[in-house]
Parts: sequence; structure tokens; C-alpha cells
Amino acid sequence: MLLLVPHFGDERSMHILMGMAGYPVEVITSRYSGEGGVPGRARLSVGGRWNSLHFPDENPRWMHRALAENRIIHYSPTAYGGPGGVWLELFGVPDLIPATPWKLLQRTGCRVLFGLCFVLPGMRFRIELEDMEASGDLEEFTGRVMARVERAGLEHPEQYDWRNLLIRHRESNTVARVGGIPHDEETLEKLAVPEDENPGNVPDLAFLKTLGRLP
Repeated sequence: MLLLVPHFGDERSMHILMGMAGYPVEVITSRYSGEGGVPGRARLSVGGRWNSLHFPDENPRWMHRALAENRIIHYSPTAYGGPGGVWLELFGVPDLIPATPWKLLQRTGCRVLFGLCFVLPGMRFRIELEDMEASGDLEEFTGRVMARVERAGLEHPEQYDWRNLLIRHRESNTVARVGGIPHDEETLEKLAVPEDENPGNVPDLAFLKTLGRLP
């Protein structure tokens, strides 16, 4: 099963809570290499105890194996889309959305759920899951997922991680300025300049769709 969990509430605690409940959850995560040895290990240690952790530079074949073995893949649809992603608008600004969920769906026919982990008073959480319609082409399916993300953010603005939207907006401006899409997010971050964070600087969606992978 493919579980799509956007940057909302405490999305990281969601896969940990599910792991503690006995669900076999596999998670794509950063290595946190920029945070140094001890902080990076600390951030990965809890998830590593309850989940199977994977990293963006791994061969993606593990995803097919996990789905074939009826395991759960915890995937963020609001992550960096990379050169193979699809450009759509999210909250009114262009965003490069990962195509991986649609590709997995097409190749495996897996069930797709949309998940939210609400942060409640008293260090409590509420997890909500719902089925996602799995029809349509890449842009139609991805657009449906992002429309659900937008609805969650508009209905519960106090839970949505707006910092993630700021990062995606900055990245779109960087892509537009350099004229191409880097393979990895770390490279894109290094190419950023302060003006890319200007909220009034919104790149043209049609222009972004013409750009290919950065050499």
C-alpha cells in the first residue's frame, strides 16, 4: 500500500506511531548529513527503531519489493519532485511535484491512501486515512492528490507546514533562474540566492514546464 502523507501536522510521528502499532511501514527520509553526526543520528534513531528507513539516493527497486510484500510505503507528495516531476500550482504558486506515486501506481496497481497526522493538545495525535482515486494520467492523478493537500491546508491552516511551501516556492524560483532542474534537492539549495525567497517573485508555470534536467 502506498500512503501519501504531506507536510501537515506531525507527519514524521505518523510512521513511527504506525510502526509502534505493528504496521510494516517503510519510509523515505533524508540522511540529515548537514546536521552533523550526533543530531543526524538522533533524528534517524527513533524512526529506525520502528520503521524501515530508505534514502533518496537508493535504487527505487525496494519500493516494488515492499508493495509486492504488502508492506506500507510512507511517501510525501509535497517533497521535491526532481527532473521527473510534474509542475502544478499549489496554493497559487508553481510547485514541482514528485511523479513517483503515479509511477508506482501504474506499475503495481497498489492501493493508495492519503494520510494526515493531527497534533492535539496534551502531546496527543489523531491519524486520518482515506482512499485516493487511482485513475487518470500523471497530471490528473497528481492534481487530485495536491487538491486534497490544499483542502487540508485551507481547512486546518494551523496544522499545515507552511515552511515547506516557502521552500518549494524558493526552489521553483531557483529552477526558473538557472534554467533547469537539478537531480537532487541539495544541489538546488546550493544554487539558491536570497531573491529566490521573495514572495512577490512568482515564476511562470508555462515557462517552468519547458525546462529540462540541469546538466
